Amino acid sequence: AVVSTQTTGEVVTSITREGERFLVQLDGADLVTCGKVCVTTGSFTNFFGLLPRTPDIRMMGHTVMKFEIDEETFERCKDMPSINFCPTSSYVYVLPPIRYPNGKVYIKLGHAVSFENPLTRLLHSHQDVLDWYCLPDYPEARSYFNEQFKLIFPKIEVLSTALDHCVMGITKTGRQYLGFADEGCFLAVGGNGVSAKMGLEIGRIVADSIIAESWQGGDLEEKDFEIVYKD
Repeated sequence: AVVSTQTTGEVVTSITREGERFLVQLDGADLVTCGKVCVTTGSFTNFFGLLPRTPDIRMMGHTVMKFEIDEETFERCKDMPSINFCPTSSYVYVLPPIRYPNGKVYIKLGHAVSFENPLTRLLHSHQDVLDWYCLPDYPEARSYFNEQFKLIFPKIEVLSTALDHCVMGITKTGRQYLGFADEGCFLAVGGNGVSAKMGLEIGRIVADSIIAESWQGGDLEEKDFEIVYKD
């Protein structure tokens, strides 16, 4: 059986090995016993002591801004490609218009993924991450994205805008950490801000590896995704 806390809505508070099994404690007081565990906890990986060792990941606060457009503009622009706009040494990435669950159509912009970018924030603690996700506004980012949007789309009328905040896990190697943190416990974290585009293949590697109990990355070398620990 497969138990996913993403679908149950419960939070894992501890993972303990007991012989050849794992005991996974949930915050609802339930205890799940299983033979294999896959840890994909993203920016929250290092805050709850779920792993026997601490992966070397830095947390980067990142901001994106969505620009609402009308249906006519959507029809004209819906086939546009994704863009990296580089008017200076930095860049913004631009996604083609997408209809969101609220029914509105947005073009989304995000800024360069770099700790040197003044819009990013280095987050040190669990509270830092929570505060970043809940940040009500970010005037510097709003001003920057408005300026960039006008440079890229000078003739598009914007109906509304919305800022969103996310957190990126930046690894020591610059590549994803994909591997066994313990026998039967597979870790997949550290997207470095570029992993959504390859999410299906990462998911396949993770699923096949944990089922086979060995690296199943095809022609990709396991050592290239080795987990680096802080200790």
